[in-house]
Amino acid sequence: TVLQISIEEIIELQPESHRDVIRLRIEGYNVQEIADSLRKSKRTVERVLQSFRNELMNSTLLSCHDENSADLTESSQ
Repeated sequence: TVLQISIEEIIELQPESHRDVIRLRIEGYNVQEIADSLRKSKRTVERVLQSFRNELMNSTLLSCHDENSADLTESSQ
């Protein structure tokens, strides 16, 4: 789907160390398991995931805005 492709693109834009955290979370690992596995602090993992969620939200909002703008343009013609 388009959304899935966008998520993959956003993941690829992340630093490599962040991508590892994100992929493990998507695979279902909890924050503590990710921290232990990657030898990072729990807080670092939480920050990486929060930053990624924020990027997803911003991307989603921009996509919705672009789609709504296109709808409005088409409606007014």
